[in-house]
Amino acid sequence: MSQTRANNVRSLEACRALLVELGDDELRRRLLNSRYNTGGSRAELDAKVMAGRALDDNWVEEAAAAFHVPTKYSKHTPGQGLKTKGNRRHEEVVDDIVRAVQRARRQLIGSAAERDAKRRHQRLEAMRTNQAVRSVAAECGIRGSGDGGFGSNLNDTNLDFAKLRALILVRTCPEELRLSVVEEFVAKEGRLPSGDVPAEEEAHAYVESAVTRRHRSNDTGEQLCMQQVHDWEKLLAQVPEEQRPAWQEDPVFVLALQHHAVHGNLELERCRREDASDEARLADGLQQLRKARYRDVQDKKLFLLRRRLTAQDVLKWEQAFPACTLWDQVRSRGAYIPGSAI
Repeated sequence: MSQTRANNVRSLEACRALLVELGDDELRRRLLNSRYNTGGSRAELDAKVMAGRALDDNWVEEAAAAFHVPTKYSKHTPGQGLKTKGNRRHEEVVDDIVRAVQRARRQLIGSAAERDAKRRHQRLEAMRTNQAVRSVAAECGIRGSGDGGFGSNLNDTNLDFAKLRALILVRTCPEELRLSVVEEFVAKEGRLPSGDVPAEEEAHAYVESAVTRRHRSNDTGEQLCMQQVHDWEKLLAQVPEEQRPAWQEDPVFVLALQHHAVHGNLELERCRREDASDEARLADGLQQLRKARYRDVQDKKLFLLRRRLTAQDVLKWEQAFPACTLWDQVRSRGAYIPGSAI
């Protein structure tokens, strides 16, 4: 009886350590032979397990929990947004667990990489449900901007929660830890991490995020300060020049150039909040830009949108649009209507 109770004790840390030690064939064999979604009363089985009269041999569920592999799937009825849930097939879950274990074996080695892996596990533990993912995304300032980020409305009923979880893991990583993880990799490999290698995907995402945040914040993090820009440039200088990614241009500046080329001005009407067109994004971006001439710009939740413009930034905008009223938004005045005509 005591041995049965001991066998029923679950430890996700011990489970992770054990599965990483097993070979792929042995791991797959054990998981496929495990009990999984066999029907019957779950309450009765749990009562027997707690009483020590049955063995908790649902190793697939334990392994899935240890490596954050979903055992449920969600379907949405087109046009209605209705959601139905069900259990994923046994073989599908096992395949995902085996891939997660393979990825864990190739996990980057180093103190910063280990700290980042531990941080990721803690974050994923807090995002077991889709509702928890939505809440965390809102708390950490993900807006669905599309500029180097998620690009979807968080209230959409058809959200890609796997992609949103991955974005949250990037967003919540401190910049110093991102730099340390990539620096350890470059020191060991002499190159930047690749997005095509599973064990290097996280470090690759940190580099991709950094090069998109020189001019403004996006869903992957806040805009880099000058010291952080210097730190990343110092790190990127350690790899061959042909491998270094280029800093991405300010997306608002790109939209402004495109609009000016067509219309010859930067005068835009106020757009609705739900409008996702380029003109709406440009109007919102220019509004932030004008405020950033004097101070850092934050949203209502105090998340940084854009840092105060440097003298070089101001000069760059003024040289690109010399004939435009750049800093003062122009609104056309309506026609005068005499009181007698009303």
